[in-house]
Amino acid sequence: MDAYKRLAPHRSQRRLVLVGQAATVLMVLFGLAWIPVMDVISDQLYVYLPSVQAYISPPIAAVFLLGVLWPRANARGALAALFTGLVLGMARLVLGGASPAGWLGRLVAMNFLHFAILLFLLCAAVLVAVSLATRPPDAARVEPLTIKAERTGAATVPATDIALSVILVGLVAAAWLYFS
Repeated sequence: MDAYKRLAPHRSQRRLVLVGQAATVLMVLFGLAWIPVMDVISDQLYVYLPSVQAYISPPIAAVFLLGVLWPRANARGALAALFTGLVLGMARLVLGGASPAGWLGRLVAMNFLHFAILLFLLCAAVLVAVSLATRPPDAARVEPLTIKAERTGAATVPATDIALSVILVGLVAAAWLYFS
């Protein structure tokens, strides 16, 4: 509704309500049409939800993390990474019901979490390559948006923070190895 109100500020309240109702009907119809796709991906809802999230989230995470941590990342690199993730994630989603042969078959048969790791790494590589191949962003605009390392002195981190971080990484690795 807010988007339509901004696009057409002169419209009446009645018209805004009608557009909202039409949008709701369209979303419900889209949701109903998506049900057969869900059945192809997985018979269990609690397997379907994380698998779809694993196809959508890695490019967004790669763009966010590199955008915050690396001042050289630019908009063209971010868009290239997001489009790469969209194409590969949708391809995996669509091919999930098929049984292609060769390397594509192995990629489709791969566990969705392992695919998410590969997708993240590939999208990060695309972002870096395109960002390096294009003009860097204006440093003044990027500075307040990125994390800077303090170079004046050594930062001190409490020993308990380091110990708890090591324990957490160890627990995650142990869980991954146990359930793999």
